Amino acid sequence: MVKRKKILLTGATGTVGRLLYMHLGPWHDVHTPTSTELNLLDRNSVVHYLEKHECFDVIIHCAVKGANDVKSADANIATENIWMYHNIADYTSHYKKFINIASGCELGYDIPTLIVHTAIVEELLSGGMPEYPYGLSKNVIARDVLLHDNRYNLRLWGIISNTRIFSKLWDAVNRGDEYFEIDADRYQDYITEDELAKIVGYYVDHDDNLPRDINMVPMDKLKVSEVVQRYIEDNGLDIKVKVTGKASTNYYGSGEKLFQLGLL
Repeated sequence: MVKRKKILLTGATGTVGRLLYMHLGPWHDVHTPTSTELNLLDRNSVVHYLEKHECFDVIIHCAVKGANDVKSADANIATENIWMYHNIADYTSHYKKFINIASGCELGYDIPTLIVHTAIVEELLSGGMPEYPYGLSKNVIARDVLLHDNRYNLRLWGIISNTRIFSKLWDAVNRGDEYFEIDADRYQDYITEDELAKIVGYYVDHDDNLPRDINMVPMDKLKVSEVVQRYIEDNGLDIKVKVTGKASTNYYGSGEKLFQLGLL
């Protein structure tokens, strides 16, 4: 029987945070403070919260700025993301394990020639810096995570949930559209909500032989149009996919490490 863990989940109101709370909440003691209770941009607030709650078995860090506009040039996105990470991760005496929800953006947009031809491996994290503040901040955070033995990067590339493309699909269905148009089709990695919960849950429950840096992606690569078509069929939706254009790059990572763990 899995031991019940005391977990601090940051960013619990976001898409990924809400999903993880829904799946982990029944099995663990999951704390989801509001920004008033825990302001990650204020060190005094962080210290007060951590001292009040003593030690957590696991911190799952989902809190992030700029995820809905990854090509924004707003430098505040990078500054705030890096500060939020350090303000909670630096207090190492208050947690045993730190799980950082990383992003494919930290490896991707600045190396398009590689993305076109091959699935990006985790080791490319140490390569060039991304162009945009969001990816840049996630890259800097992921590099720091790997300097500490009890911290882990779980890199998310795409999730089949109420995220941008699937929200647009439902809008089209509700309007009664005959077609859902995809104007930038490409190979892109997505996992389901259940797969996300399974991977993160495994890292919460286990301590031995865990890869420190891992892509949360399937081995089989699909185009966005294929992912959407499967989603339509699985949900019995009355709409057809129409591809009107192709993207210049693909967006997918190597799933070898995850496959070796037997999680996907």
